[in-house]
Amino acid sequence: MQCIGKGKFIEQPGALPEENLAAPRNMASAAVRRAARCYNLRMPIVILGPSQKKALSPTKYTKEKELETVLMSCPELLCDDNEVSGRPPIALVDSQVSLPEAGILDLLYVDKDGLPIAVEVKLDCNPQARREVVGQAIDYLSSLTALTVDELDKAVKGKLETALRSLADEDDSKFDELWQAVGEKLRAGKARLVVALNDAPNDLERIFRFLARSSSLDVQLLTIQKYPSDGELIYVSRTRVDPASEPQTGKSPARKEPYQELVAAANLYNQNAPQHLQAFGKAPDYRKVHLKVGTDCAHYGFRQNETSIVVRLRTLESQASLAGVLKTFAGMTISDGNGTLVFTGDDGGKAILSATFPRTTAPETVALAMHDLIELTRESVEKALKIT
Repeated sequence: MQCIGKGKFIEQPGALPEENLAAPRNMASAAVRRAARCYNLRMPIVILGPSQKKALSPTKYTKEKELETVLMSCPELLCDDNEVSGRPPIALVDSQVSLPEAGILDLLYVDKDGLPIAVEVKLDCNPQARREVVGQAIDYLSSLTALTVDELDKAVKGKLETALRSLADEDDSKFDELWQAVGEKLRAGKARLVVALNDAPNDLERIFRFLARSSSLDVQLLTIQKYPSDGELIYVSRTRVDPASEPQTGKSPARKEPYQELVAAANLYNQNAPQHLQAFGKAPDYRKVHLKVGTDCAHYGFRQNETSIVVRLRTLESQASLAGVLKTFAGMTISDGNGTLVFTGDDGGKAILSATFPRTTAPETVALAMHDLIELTRESVEKALKIT
């Protein structure tokens, strides 16, 4: 299988470049090749030779894994035409990435600017390719951008570093810049979610177009179809929805300034917290408290959105024994009875113990909740993690 990028066309003398053609580089005919610009992607593409014309009709993928494998082999299919010149400007990080609280992401890439790109693969015959995938997409972005660059690299077992070194051509200085760029984008809540299908149902395209026009989410809808030709395969990709090309209607800019309630609660907490348990970070919506420097299995933290602020203890990787410990604290109250601890977890051992407060809650109450959460759970957690 050979392919070139989205929006890329292999030019031959006299050929007119058309968007979204991914084709074998060594087609048997050195003919003029044109792709019919078709908005109904079930229309054929046409190959014109010196003395013959051949129409190709798309064939179905047997399963989602087939399309996923194509994207792993041909990241060019995710790139714009003016981005592809030689090596693709993105690198595959890993497949089947476990994201805390969100589930398993099909593919994770990073681009030359340090932007994480999450890719979810669906077939249009899959009922989930419709409305359900929208909520899943937002969940992936939320979970991905809640990680630090170190946590993300740990989640993919060091493969983020490998991908960034590849993009940096093994230049240590460029690598450091890319590593920092990924961290900055995650802290700012910036990541891209691409949903790739063989064909996009109309209702799904409508929903994604609404998100692109009316929100700050970077979500793209992409279709990739497969055409057999003389024992080879041609892959044609088309961006169906891209926020960059959609008119903006009431889109709210991404938050840059930290929530003041978050800052106030974290500052009050730090006034009475020992140095090794200080809350830190500059992200607009969270502050972290590490159990111990060098321990990445779990951490405490404040998290805020437009309506609420949360204090929580979260495991960062599968820790079945720790999840069992956290579950024993569910239902207990903290902060003089103002907050109740809630346990959420999955079968893999990842877990969160948290208490949620309205955004209007006094910062003193939230700060006390964090102190109480740590005092209540820290000894048991450190014992479960064998921290000395």
